[in-house]
Amino acid sequence: MPWWKRSQVALVATLAFALAFWGWTLLLPGLGWLDELWRWSPPQPESPIGQILAATSIATSPGVVFIALMGITGWASRRRLFAASGAITLAFALSWSLGVIFQSQVERARPETPFDYLITHLGNAYPSVHIAVWTMTAIMLVALQSTMRRSVWPWIIAGGGVVGLLSVADLALGHSRVSDIVGGVLLAGLASSVASLIADVHVVRLGKELEPEKTAAVIYNPAKVIGIEMFNELVERTLAEHGYKEPLWLNTTKEDPGVAMAHAAMKRHVDLVLVAGGDGTVRVVLGELADTGMPVAILPSGTGNLLARNLDIPLDLERAMLLAVTGDVSPTDLIEVTFPDHTEYAAVLAGVGIDADIMGDTNEDLKKAIGPAAYIVAGAKHLRANPMNVRLTVDQSETVEAEASLVSVGNVGELQQGVSIIPDASAHDGKLDVLVATPHSTLDMAQMITDVLTEAKDGPNLARYSGGKLRLEIEGGAMCQIDGDVVGEVDDVTFQVRPGAVALVLPDLPLR
Repeated sequence: MPWWKRSQVALVATLAFALAFWGWTLLLPGLGWLDELWRWSPPQPESPIGQILAATSIATSPGVVFIALMGITGWASRRRLFAASGAITLAFALSWSLGVIFQSQVERARPETPFDYLITHLGNAYPSVHIAVWTMTAIMLVALQSTMRRSVWPWIIAGGGVVGLLSVADLALGHSRVSDIVGGVLLAGLASSVASLIADVHVVRLGKELEPEKTAAVIYNPAKVIGIEMFNELVERTLAEHGYKEPLWLNTTKEDPGVAMAHAAMKRHVDLVLVAGGDGTVRVVLGELADTGMPVAILPSGTGNLLARNLDIPLDLERAMLLAVTGDVSPTDLIEVTFPDHTEYAAVLAGVGIDADIMGDTNEDLKKAIGPAAYIVAGAKHLRANPMNVRLTVDQSETVEAEASLVSVGNVGELQQGVSIIPDASAHDGKLDVLVATPHSTLDMAQMITDVLTEAKDGPNLARYSGGKLRLEIEGGAMCQIDGDVVGEVDDVTFQVRPGAVALVLPDLPLR
């Protein structure tokens, strides 16, 4: 669906709230009649009701709201609801900062009150930043529930009730006038709409569930999926909205990372297989589904998610799920990795040498804590060159002998955004690309790293090859990794491209 259609509600809301807030601000001098409707004087600060109102005002100040929202955004981010998390953060920043700016420009003094010592009484009166921040919070929590495909009505009612009570409390304390409160509400609507528009988050979702006709299987790694209950709800309800029956749920185990699960999906002849996990889970499932023609969609749930990054699959769970049910199926290559006693598949990168050593030394607990940065920590141990004698035969060409510290075979080439070790690699060109690094000293290592980061085509310590098949022989053996999984020491391994082996659901046409 085009961006403007998907965001039409947010576009209309942004325009409506902008006009309403601007118009209300211009009409402010003539709204004295509205403010006079509130005729009650503030209670005495020493009275029980005065103390309760003062405590409520302090406990619900914007600073307290900010701390609470940071906890909520952290919770959402851990569950890979990145867009919703970003929208909440942006909405708070806009509602608070715009409120302060308008207060300084309008310069409307607060009413006289015996509670002028409270921190919520600081600054000018219009618009009420206190109410703006709370109204924004209510709106964005509704948006978060909508993102998770949960009922929003309890949150609308609760949010409206809280904003109403706090508005009455502010009026009772004499901190704000009725027009200040209304201005705060309109500003919150504007800030929330702009944040939702920028982050592509939808408070209101258009459309209805279709008649269930299609079937799906969800293969997921429970060690990678955080918040499994929310994950299940989002997946099931998104599938239902797009005409799928209740899916077949298949969780991987330490003993079986996806083989039996893929075969169970094939046995059911499902219309779509969803894979939720890291690159290791994805490669195993894709390998088992190779040449079946069964559509597969990836819900990135790991630390690196390199295949998803390279194929422009959203890392946000809701967006990845929407892509899964609306995207185009594209034939995508795999690399068949053949050892003397068995065969595996790579969807991203397979390598022998330094990269396998780094993968093997990366602490899993550290990886969970700091993400991809854990690889940098492990890589610091391997800055010294440790060349191995290798023989490379690409297709039918002459065998090349080299003293290499790394041989990397890529189906795709990007490690992180802007960092591509094999820039020409593509999962849609029917060939594999090979990088051979031959540093012999720490200085050579530094030069090699620089050449890789700058995507140099070649250099004194780099050589690149491409073709359909590579046989690699290593004197004395070396560690090997496939898509981040260390598979052990090898001395003879063959890599062969399998063009269009899997039918991946991708956004429009792949960029790489």
